[in-house]
Amino acid sequence: MATITRFNIPEFLDSNPQGAPTNPTEAELDHWVDELNITIAGLDNIIAFFNFTTPAIPNIQQVAQGANLAERLAHMQLVTAARTQVILFQGLVLAEAGVLTRVRRRTIKVHQPTFEGKPEHARGFLAQLSTYRHLRAGDFPDDETFIAWTLSCMEGTQVNPWRNSLLSRRATLLSQNLPLPAMMTNYGVFQTEFEGKFLDPNEIETAGRALMSLKQRNTAREYAQEFDRLAEIVGQTGQLFLSDQFRRNLKEEVQEKILRQNFATLQALQIAAIEWDDTLSQFKRNRGRRTYGEKPPWVQQSQEPAITNGTPMDLDTMWLLPEEYKKRLGEKRCFGCGKKGHFRKDCHVKPTEKVQKKQEKPAESLSTMQVGLPGAPEEVSSGEELD
Repeated sequence: MATITRFNIPEFLDSNPQGAPTNPTEAELDHWVDELNITIAGLDNIIAFFNFTTPAIPNIQQVAQGANLAERLAHMQLVTAARTQVILFQGLVLAEAGVLTRVRRRTIKVHQPTFEGKPEHARGFLAQLSTYRHLRAGDFPDDETFIAWTLSCMEGTQVNPWRNSLLSRRATLLSQNLPLPAMMTNYGVFQTEFEGKFLDPNEIETAGRALMSLKQRNTAREYAQEFDRLAEIVGQTGQLFLSDQFRRNLKEEVQEKILRQNFATLQALQIAAIEWDDTLSQFKRNRGRRTYGEKPPWVQQSQEPAITNGTPMDLDTMWLLPEEYKKRLGEKRCFGCGKKGHFRKDCHVKPTEKVQKKQEKPAESLSTMQVGLPGAPEEVSSGEELD
């Protein structure tokens, strides 16, 4: 429902800015009365359109023609009192509109439950149905409507035969104007029939065994949720037994933290276990992280290979002296053999040949030096001469 805008109910001077309240004319009074009647007509239309219970008020009469000053002033007092009634009348209309807006508010959006026929999902399906009906009570005027809608929520190979049988039987009875059985008109009877068809007959026994063997495998939160679900199925309400069972199957590291603490309820124990488990997990994650500082400048620079003539620098350039490297780069000589006419990637000399020789030969003396000149021997002693 749209919001109703409040009408502006004019006073005498609002309708007649140039008028004199002490000596109103017939035209001024009639003009004021006409504006008030327009407001009354608008409020009456709202009442009629929305079927409000607020009673309508009659229109205001105009001043008699040829009235003297005393009559005009008396009529002005009557119109002023009528204007007050219009103000109160508008308040009643707006109040009823507000009530109607709250009643006709949009319904809550709830996910429609579904059931495919698996026994382990039957109890959860019934709980979802109960919640849905509570939140959308206006959609189901009676049990018969809710049961028909419930059958429409079932879809699956395990549930289709039972659902189709009920729907066919219902359609047949309605077509023959025959009364429906209690299972189709009483939700309690329908629920009993549903539980007999789809609930595990050994559910309580199975849940009891699962509860006794349940242990914390992952987080304490998941363990607590599964523990509560099984305890509800079993119907076990003993706080002392449940607390002892829950505590004993926690992880040892969590048990150690809450060993000396006493808890009045199972819920308090579960909250403490979850908090400690989360704290320990966070500590382990933080401990496994290593913080590395910035790498030395030379390491950072080594991550960007030098580019020579459009190709990355080979390992052979690392054994060249800086002066020789610059010389070969300027003369466009090969970094491998030192000759012109080709680059290192096309050289017949293997990339690591010279580096391997360096690593295999130990230094003989301080007077021995390595020379990277093309055509010269790689090692020359101080007593030898170059050709």
